[in-house]
Amino acid sequence: MPNTTYEIVMSRRLKQSSVKAFKVVEDLERFPEFMPNVNSLTLLEEDGNRKVAAWD
Repeated sequence: MPNTTYEIVMSRRLKQSSVKAFKVVEDLERFPEFMPNVNSLTLLEEDGNRKVAAWD
């Protein structure tokens, strides 16, 4: 299977502070807990503000 890289960019208005919202998005390892299409996630790289993950 080829290695594919995607950049996900989206915009939403939330009834939370940007700090709280970013903490949820930043915690990639917990995505399977609340994202129905993510069964498992593995953090492959972390370098400062950059994270690379693979998920099923």
